[in-house]
Amino acid sequence: MLSNRQINALLMSSLLCTALMAGRIYMTQNMTYVFLGWNLFLAWIPIYFAARLKNHVLNNKFKYWKYTLLYLLWLLFFPNSPYIITDLIHIQGNHNSINWYDSLLIFSFAFTGLSTGLLSLHWIQQASSRAFNNVIGWVITITSSLLAGFGVYAGRMLRWNSWDLFTNPMSLLQEAIAQVHNHTAQSMTLAFGLFILSIYIVSFHISKSPQHHE
Repeated sequence: MLSNRQINALLMSSLLCTALMAGRIYMTQNMTYVFLGWNLFLAWIPIYFAARLKNHVLNNKFKYWKYTLLYLLWLLFFPNSPYIITDLIHIQGNHNSINWYDSLLIFSFAFTGLSTGLLSLHWIQQASSRAFNNVIGWVITITSSLLAGFGVYAGRMLRWNSWDLFTNPMSLLQEAIAQVHNHTAQSMTLAFGLFILSIYIVSFHISKSPQHHE
């Protein structure tokens, strides 16, 4: 069963983000950071595909083609979740009296986006471990984290988005191959990939820690 408690927590966090956005619009009378709302919407899409995949595995009617299709669709949108972290660059050089508020605003969106991604990754690991075994589940988790790291690089530095795979797949593939020897691509992919994996391990280790009562 999928956890309503976890989804409800993410919805509450998203509502907080919306409230902070509304507060900034009210204070400044401009829509400077309204794009964060769209980025957060994209960060929610992996939750949908991960939920579909987990339900598919749990209903005992497992089919490899359906698992593969849902996994690839999830993986396509998964980088949108950690990508919002890179929106913090918009604070640089933006000197105004509410920089502190802008920092809080962007961090709240980044935190919520990353949290949705980590939950979806957890569901992917659970489904993969059940469909195959625990080792394969971890291999898929690690590989997905590193691929997401490249996705963050591609989105921020090359300005790709998830839709490009459908609208311009050949150009995307050619440019991806061209990044193999790019030092920035290698560094950013590894850094974000390991960051995603590390935060995932820490967060779900904490959530599964036994409760101690005095």
